[in-house]
Amino acid sequence: MKRSEIAEEFKLKLYNRYEVLEDTKVEDVNSYWNEIKNVLKDVGEDVLGRQKGKKKEWLSNESWKL
Repeated sequence: MKRSEIAEEFKLKLYNRYEVLEDTKVEDVNSYWNEIKNVLKDVGEDVLGRQKGKKKEWLSNESWKL
């Protein structure tokens, strides 16, 4: 149930942001693609939050023992 709620929230926010994007004037394909990409990223971060990356140890304990 929670996943369907998240999916609906994502669709709604994406739809609202895309409506605003439709009103903007397109100068070239690359700038339009960048706008779409930024909208997808921003809505995803807004709905799902930002994922924290795990830092991998650069040297393992075995390497330090050498």
